[in-house]
Amino acid sequence: LSSVKDAETGTRGYLLSNDEQYLTPYHQASLQAWDHVNKLKAMAPRANKDRMEVDQLQRVVEERFRIFETL
Repeated sequence: LSSVKDAETGTRGYLLSNDEQYLTPYHQASLQAWDHVNKLKAMAPRANKDRMEVDQLQRVVEERFRIFETL
């Protein structure tokens, strides 16, 4: 979730200033967020309560980045 927060901060900075330097943290945070989700998926067996929670986390991360991309 920290990576998602960092992406949100970068998006906000870009929207306020129109300065593309704020997109660098956004892109880095995006990569980190997906890296974290994929690592959690690899650690959680399928059809398990932990996996269901990781899948829910993935859906939340996807939705947040979908929102960022529309701004």
